[in-house]
Amino acid sequence: MKQERKRAQFFKLLLIGVLWCWGMRGSAQTKPVFLSQAKAIVTFMDTLRKKMPVEKLYLHLDKCNYTTQDTIWFKVYALQGPYLEASEKSGICYVELVNDRNQVTKRIKIPLRYGLGWANISLADMDLSSGVYAFRAYTNWMRNFAEQSAYTANIFISNLVAGDIAVKEKNAIKKNGTSAYSGRQKSAAKIPVGSDSTDLDLQFMPESGRLLAGINGRVGFKALGKNGKGVGIEGKVFDDKKREICSFKSIYKGIGDFELNPEKGVVYHAAVVLPGGQVKNYPLPVVYEDGTALKISNEPEHTDVSVTIVAGGKAKSTEGYFLVGQARGVVCYAVPVNLTAGTAKETISKKIFPTGITRFTLLSRDGTALNERMIYIDHKDQLNVTVQTTGAKHYFRDSIALNLKVTNKDNEPVQGSFSLAVTDDGQVLGDFTGKANMMTRVFLTADLKGEIEGPGFYADTGLNSSRALDNLLLTQGWTGYDWKDVFDPKPAKYPAETEFVITGKVSSVFSGIAAARVNLIGQKPFVIRDTVAASDGRFIFKNLPLSDSASYKLQAYNKKGKGFLVNLEVDEWQPPVFGALPIAEKEEDQDSVLLAKVKTATELSAKSDKISGRLLQEVNISAKKIVKKSYNLNGPGEADQVMTEKDLQKEGKKSLYDLLFQYVTNLKTGSYLFPPSPVRKYGMIINGKVVKIVMDGVDLDQTYHYYQPLDPTDAANEGMRERYLYLIECLDHFKAEDITGIEVMHSPRYNAGYNSQFLSTAETMFSKNGVATGIGGVSGVDYAYIEITTRGGKGPFIKQSSGAYLLKPLVFTLPKQFYSPRYRSNAADKSILDIRSTIHWVPNLVTNEKGEVTVSFYAADQAASYTIVMEGTDMNGQLGSLTLPAYLKIGP
Repeated sequence: MKQERKRAQFFKLLLIGVLWCWGMRGSAQTKPVFLSQAKAIVTFMDTLRKKMPVEKLYLHLDKCNYTTQDTIWFKVYALQGPYLEASEKSGICYVELVNDRNQVTKRIKIPLRYGLGWANISLADMDLSSGVYAFRAYTNWMRNFAEQSAYTANIFISNLVAGDIAVKEKNAIKKNGTSAYSGRQKSAAKIPVGSDSTDLDLQFMPESGRLLAGINGRVGFKALGKNGKGVGIEGKVFDDKKREICSFKSIYKGIGDFELNPEKGVVYHAAVVLPGGQVKNYPLPVVYEDGTALKISNEPEHTDVSVTIVAGGKAKSTEGYFLVGQARGVVCYAVPVNLTAGTAKETISKKIFPTGITRFTLLSRDGTALNERMIYIDHKDQLNVTVQTTGAKHYFRDSIALNLKVTNKDNEPVQGSFSLAVTDDGQVLGDFTGKANMMTRVFLTADLKGEIEGPGFYADTGLNSSRALDNLLLTQGWTGYDWKDVFDPKPAKYPAETEFVITGKVSSVFSGIAAARVNLIGQKPFVIRDTVAASDGRFIFKNLPLSDSASYKLQAYNKKGKGFLVNLEVDEWQPPVFGALPIAEKEEDQDSVLLAKVKTATELSAKSDKISGRLLQEVNISAKKIVKKSYNLNGPGEADQVMTEKDLQKEGKKSLYDLLFQYVTNLKTGSYLFPPSPVRKYGMIINGKVVKIVMDGVDLDQTYHYYQPLDPTDAANEGMRERYLYLIECLDHFKAEDITGIEVMHSPRYNAGYNSQFLSTAETMFSKNGVATGIGGVSGVDYAYIEITTRGGKGPFIKQSSGAYLLKPLVFTLPKQFYSPRYRSNAADKSILDIRSTIHWVPNLVTNEKGEVTVSFYAADQAASYTIVMEGTDMNGQLGSLTLPAYLKIGP
């Protein structure tokens, strides 16, 4: 009921605003047709919003930098529509870890319930190099919108080991004359690493799209270095007669603005002082005589927005224009505009718009967008989170209790779902000045294209940050609906996934598909289902149990109960292919902090041979290569030849077939005789041994089904080529970037276990180790095995005999409990040292009717300060975010 009242109040407010706008235009000077068109715009937008509701994701991560022995803990908030309530659209979320080569190193699927979900990713199970990675999340429904609508955040992962300390520290001392590990150091302001001060991308963007002669207006600008990062600049604007017109200086991250009253026929340029002191000229946009301009004044302390629309030259017309203001996909303001006098002014109350970005658009009578301008409105109406504890100073292994309270803007208690992270500042990068949070993501960056540097800066209430925020919206693109989508909406290409379902289609060449039956058998968990296909052959299995390990065998039968010549197609989810992400370069102090963590772990481990948790310790590297997540029956690294992901990285798009012949020693093709058949077969051979390909534990021969022909000559042809051509087809389907490991087993030490696992009865009988060796004067066949580990871990594409299908979907990653030690006293069990970087993580923190909740945990074993971050929502549109840097002090 509370949520329904909230919705009703929200729409009532918007409706009053729009009706008031129309009422003010109901005078005799405004043609009724214009009012009708304004109403039509509202109708179009409302229809599109209902058909294509926008989802927004926010992920709260426990921290922003990790080692390869860490675990990433996170919570997903899925919000929908203008009210930002829990999404009812999606019940599944996909999360990816992407490296700087735009390769997905890890993809997981997690269930969402009431718009919430949480999970973790263990980095120790992966072979990662140091660097900045993108943490990306999306739902299948979000794929219908621009790919920038997916949630992304940059995290830093280090695989540094203790042995690296001496070299790094020595280099740091040589460079700076002091150790980089005595504490966190901030480098002086300079051009970002990798930038060329003369290679500056400088863009000038007039307030509403173009410079209009005789119209004074603002011009936004953005300066980017070669690495795509903002660069602070200053300069002056000159006309073509070298007269100085104005000066300018960026405010934040290379973004700023200046005012210009351009003259007809004049060409302008900017002389920019680059960070290195050089001066370089950049042209400004051309000046137009005809056109319209949209100028908006949005002062934070004012209750109204002032909008001025100006027409120049031929744009002065009696045909009419429309001014539309929309927020969160809803039209909150729509009026016809008369520009016959050249200028029209509107004063609009901010109350009719919700907190967040409002997008104003000037439309022509035919619905063409002429000018657009975004502004940010903040009603200060979100949740307040407060924390109290028994004291700011605590001892090692001390029990710490946090009393948390959440209230709304009227100081009333709020029940909601929250997540909380407590981290050690000495091990976690803690510069929160520009860090994104739930508020900046949902209300700001989710609606903007491209990377937004330091979004947390814009959350400040100071005038400088307000001006910087307005400049950001002057220069940044929009990810919402384009107007062509409003008037000509396209159907959704990707369906929303409310739950995990299995769908497909049954067809038959020789008989109808009416009443075709499909059986499903699942393992882990065991499940048996059957269903009848619809008249078009489509079928669906719903209400399947959640599982983190699942495969399904499907079998279709025609109306006579026969599976012969029945085709079964199963719809397998295909991941999206995203463009390259703007992954940031690592900052100078990231190595310092993480190496300090390594050093601390090493020094402590010298005092004790036990360290609690999965922490970074000194690593003794063995010469044996290990393929992680391999199905190798002999154990990790137990093979005659091993190629890891690092060995294959440089091969890119090379096919798996070509890779095998490039890397596998003595691999050849040829024919061989399989007794007692007189027909020779063709395939791959290593040292005279027939090669079997095993992919993610699945023998490719098991996916190949040969139907014995009546003509013996056809059998001979098949025996010679068809099986081998099938293998080639399978291997060519995979590229080097899809493979994380190749292991070769041909010696008796390593192929014996594979023989017992993968040889059929006939193959065993006529193998060299079989009882029938030498029958008919034919010596037995010996086998070699190539174990392939794919990045997806799903083996080959398996489509079995007629009417059968083996489905191995991306399984769910189900929530795991964050381990938090419990100490009876701070002196107990000192043989086990506790040096956690994430001190505590609670993904599902629910406040009671008083808006309160208490969290308890224990401090670790080193002197430090702890930062607290708590975020969440009441699931009815109100959000809350609190960051308390160095809130707790821990000492001996």
